Formats: sequence, structure tokens, C-alpha cells
Amino acid sequence: MNSSMIATERLTAEQWATIGWEGRETLGDMAHAYMYAQRTADDRIALGGRGVPYRFGSRTDNDGRTQQ
Repeated sequence: MNSSMIATERLTAEQWATIGWEGRETLGDMAHAYMYAQRTADDRIALGGRGVPYRFGSRTDNDGRTQQ
């Protein structure tokens, strides 16, 4: 399986206070295929997801894409 991921720059304590995300919870959403977000150890928000569902036993091509 593969997914795309991006992370923010490090956020300040004031930014975290505004966001209100005090813990290190991980969240997800299965509305499309899947997405996830997590506060990292170095105070970034890491977001990732995959738009094409993984098909059990499928292979990937040279670019890491699953077969359609």
C-alpha cells in the first residue's frame, strides 16, 4: 500500500492553543478512501491519505501506483 503525505511547519505553543489539539491523538476519515492526521513529536501536523482503494493482492507499478 502507499499513500501521499504532507506535514506543516512546526507550530508554536500559541498556535496549538488556538487549534485546541492538546494530545497526540490520531484522527482519520473513511469518507473517500482514507485520510489520517496526527500531531508529530516535533509539533507539526502530518496529513496523509489515499484516493484509490487498495485491492487485496494487487501489485504496484514502478511508480508505486496500484493497478486500477
